[in-house]
Amino acid sequence: MKAKGKPFNLEAFLTYGNGGTMISKHKEGDTIFTQGDTCDGVFYIREGSCKITIVSEQGKEAVAALHE
Repeated sequence: MKAKGKPFNLEAFLTYGNGGTMISKHKEGDTIFTQGDTCDGVFYIREGSCKITIVSEQGKEAVAALHE
């Protein structure tokens, strides 16, 4: 089923979302958030990729997801 009206505009959505938005740039290897942090937002990858990892109690790291 095709939506009526204008196509979805991601830039407008991110600009005028409830509660404000923040656009940030990160370099390879930067930590964006850490396991156990309180969730206070939704992350959208505009460009590049990121790796989600989980660290066990023994300190072993496993890749849980790769996002582009």
